[in-house]
Amino acid sequence: MAPNKSLRLAQISLVFFGLLMLYLLFISSQPRMLDGRLELNEINVVEFVFIMTTVLLALLSWLLGIAKAINQRHNGWALGVLFVWPLTYLYLFHFVSNSNPTKP
Repeated sequence: MAPNKSLRLAQISLVFFGLLMLYLLFISSQPRMLDGRLELNEINVVEFVFIMTTVLLALLSWLLGIAKAINQRHNGWALGVLFVWPLTYLYLFHFVSNSNPTKP
């Protein structure tokens, strides 16, 4: 995957994750959230698709971060990303964006 596509996937993943956090904060006062969690029988199809899309994008970014770290021989980063998934975004935004500058 090209560096620009890698960064674009990470950016989209972070946007979806932020939107999901805002949405959960927005619905936190609803009766179905009184116990502090959403169960499968409490969500509608649109919410399910949104949650699964966010999870899929985060998983793809995580796998891409591991693959890029191994490919660029940053084995310490690969292990860090493997065990602490938010490091994926730090790695992709720092190393991938700096290693291949975009041409105007």
